[in-house]
Amino acid sequence: MPPRKKTPPKPEAQHRLGVPGNIVVPADKIGRSIEKLKRQVGRPTTYQPEYCDAVVELGVQGHSLTSIAHLLGVLRQNLIDWASQHPEFSAALKRAKQAEQHWWEEAGRAGLFLDKFNAAVWRTSMQARFREEYTERKITELTGEGGGPVQVQPVRLAIEDMSHEARDELRAALMKARLPVIEHQEDDDGD
Repeated sequence: MPPRKKTPPKPEAQHRLGVPGNIVVPADKIGRSIEKLKRQVGRPTTYQPEYCDAVVELGVQGHSLTSIAHLLGVLRQNLIDWASQHPEFSAALKRAKQAEQHWWEEAGRAGLFLDKFNAAVWRTSMQARFREEYTERKITELTGEGGGPVQVQPVRLAIEDMSHEARDELRAALMKARLPVIEHQEDDDGD
């Protein structure tokens, strides 16, 4: 049975982003670009300079790297490999990622004025897609005097010089902290 051919989208179909300004990209332009660049299944894929324009165009529509790879009919890893081998493609992927983020930020901005907007889903998506800018991080830094390193000084306890009550308090504190307790042998004189 011969492989099924996908029918290209109808020229009158439009792709609406649903953000302020209703950016409209003719579906036939998208379809032509993707169909032109797609490879048939089973045939080895090779890099083509035209992919640069295609990934930026798809990034403008808010597509992720995985989505772009799918729409171009290649593996996600192919895009990553091509970016490491072709500087112009690497730059195109960066522009696509920036355009993707812009699309999602516009969608969030537009959602602020809608009656039904799931801000939690939007926030989670942004944190997953754009970790560097949208993930909350808490950093705790300990510094010593003048911003330098914390100084640690070991202290030696002379247990033999401690009273019985002080030893019992130390033992209780160590037990509470679950630190090992080293039993002290009392001298013959009753200490």
